[in-house]
Amino acid sequence: MGRIVRYAVATTLRQEEICKPEWPLVDMKKRLVVIQDRKYPRNKEGNDQKVPLLNLTGYDALQQRIVTRGYGRIRRDCLDHVVVVGERHLRHLLRSYATYYNQARTHLSVNKDAPSPRTIHAVGRIVQTPFLGGLHHLYVRV
Repeated sequence: MGRIVRYAVATTLRQEEICKPEWPLVDMKKRLVVIQDRKYPRNKEGNDQKVPLLNLTGYDALQQRIVTRGYGRIRRDCLDHVVVVGERHLRHLLRSYATYYNQARTHLSVNKDAPSPRTIHAVGRIVQTPFLGGLHHLYVRV
């Protein structure tokens, strides 16, 4: 039962979509299963999707999605705007981005605040704090 739950969480499939496939739709060489007529609001039929099978732990797809999402965010927010000149420079950029991400960037999951809470000042002059050499800024009242 635990494997089915992990598979459902990792692949975001519904119960009927997990239980529906038959053996001809499973490709063990490519480790894929074809889910036929996946529910989609606009098209009710013809929404076939290939879903990767998981290893015994059940976390392959989930881990891959998390890593891919994180890498894409770093690439879009940071690396697409900077020319990296070496490994040391890349490490510095990633460290600086982690600081920006945890201290300055707003997150919807924490009510548009940073993971490290900030104090709110209603009165004062606005000062900008640059991150990543001025690529991103934090604006605060002091």
